[in-house]
Amino acid sequence: MYPLELESLFLLPSWPPGSCIALGGLEVKTTETQTVFLHDNVTVPCKIPGSPHLDITIVGILWFWKKERNESEASIYQFYGSYREATRPGANVSLLGLEWGDASLHLPKIELSDAGEYRCKLVVTPQQAEGTTRLDVVASPAVKLFVKPATERNGEEEHVICKVDGFYPAAIDIKWEESTLNDPHFRAITEGIITGPAVRNDDGTFSVTSSLALKPALEDHGNTFTCVVSHRSLLDSKRLSVTLPGKSKRSPAPPTRGHVTIPLSPNSRTCDYPPAPPLEDM
Repeated sequence: MYPLELESLFLLPSWPPGSCIALGGLEVKTTETQTVFLHDNVTVPCKIPGSPHLDITIVGILWFWKKERNESEASIYQFYGSYREATRPGANVSLLGLEWGDASLHLPKIELSDAGEYRCKLVVTPQQAEGTTRLDVVASPAVKLFVKPATERNGEEEHVICKVDGFYPAAIDIKWEESTLNDPHFRAITEGIITGPAVRNDDGTFSVTSSLALKPALEDHGNTFTCVVSHRSLLDSKRLSVTLPGKSKRSPAPPTRGHVTIPLSPNSRTCDYPPAPPLEDM
């Protein structure tokens, strides 16, 4: 059970994210939406403007969390007087900060399951105030690019493979571009692309594979192919490129050591000659 003073904080109604509700003149500032990265240490703000010095013996703080797809609300942190409890592992409010009007909630090692709406209720007896913040958790993709050689099994096609892993949420955009030795400017590729569906990993993040099929052609070798990945977690798109190794025209095989008969006179003779040196690409 909560102390009687703490129970009185539950009487305040719920408000939409970003709201700052003041009762009796007390006000707190929060952030409407906060986007954080998976496994980061996070601070959800809830502060009294001006950072006034408070008598902590008359200060109480409650933090609630509501899961994104669940309307029920749960208490994750409580403090009032000598009563202090955290139901979310590691959740904490600095008492030193609280003395100066900072009731921000510290959450270590954020998981995808921590996303949702956070609501702080602060009491400085007899005044009360509350604010809400929407917390979104994202994970940045890791990208790998490699070439799968042509074989009879894949129809004598080379494939450039772009593997994208560990991202959240699932929505992601993958494009392909090409540049040539004659034209270094990248141009979009729209044919020969197969991109699979996003697959959920064991940790809740997603992975996807995109492949670009190339018919073996002499003019493709030396060209650069780029996989361009765009995701909500990225400020700029990730670009990984691979250049197909150049191929030269096949040179005639050098002659092997042999002999030739050279007519010199009515009597002829046989001469041995060494092998010719290999031809070099010009």
